[in-house]
Amino acid sequence: MKTIEFYLNIVHFYFFKSFNKFNLYYKKISPSRLIFKIPAIKNKAEKENINLNQIVDTVLNNKNFGLSITFAGGFLFGLLFIFFFGILGIFRKIYTTTILEKIHFIVIGVLSAIICYIFIFNKNRYLKYFETFEKWTKEEKRNYSWLTFAVIIIILLFWFLSF
Repeated sequence: MKTIEFYLNIVHFYFFKSFNKFNLYYKKISPSRLIFKIPAIKNKAEKENINLNQIVDTVLNNKNFGLSITFAGGFLFGLLFIFFFGILGIFRKIYTTTILEKIHFIVIGVLSAIICYIFIFNKNRYLKYFETFEKWTKEEKRNYSWLTFAVIIIILLFWFLSF
């Protein structure tokens, strides 16, 4: 079970890192930059000694409650959902059943949510793993990022071929 937890956290970590990279580019075209240039808002922020760009960075990239961690968790949930949906597709082919009921989607969704909660979000386990992953060498980071990419492609192919 520790290895499943470890590898799910690796995938979660690289989703988080990808969203952080995306946010770097998003900040350059973000409408918030235009809003921050409005004189009333700019003066109010300077008067209260508030760095609005730092607040945006916190909202986007915070490991505890930022948008990047939320999106990373959602993408991991979606990846697990697609994986289990692929398994369901294979069982459908084996047993030649063509009907998909709503209950199938509900069960797959609940199963994916439970796995994400138990292995990632319960007691913020991912933070402990993130600290470990941040200390990796550049070589280890590159290898595990390729592993994450391969896992995503394999799961998507598995899902696609299950039809």
